[in-house]
Amino acid sequence: MTIYTPDAWVIVKIYSPKHGAHYRVLAGWYGGFTGCDVWRMNSGIVAIKEYEKYYDFVGDSGSSYKCHKNEEKTTSLTQSVFMGYAEQLENLKDGSYMKQVEVKDIPLEIQKF
Repeated sequence: MTIYTPDAWVIVKIYSPKHGAHYRVLAGWYGGFTGCDVWRMNSGIVAIKEYEKYYDFVGDSGSSYKCHKNEEKTTSLTQSVFMGYAEQLENLKDGSYMKQVEVKDIPLEIQKF
């Protein structure tokens, strides 16, 4: 199991009429002066455990995203990635969409950790 600890993160809801709704972590890391920013989107949240200072989101692939509560935000890169995916889904014109949601908006049946 791989554990990721992003510098910034948001929860996104992806919906399509064919597949229904699922929730993912869109995570970003700052590259700093000599590096470049990077992003990842998990495979889909299957369980959540809440701690005092962070959430542990377990993905469908078994990976874990340890997301600090005070870092719930996008980076410029993850905002750009989000907008690109959201536009692609909207262009399908079949009712598919992607939007940012809060942790409390994730259905309780997922929160079984």
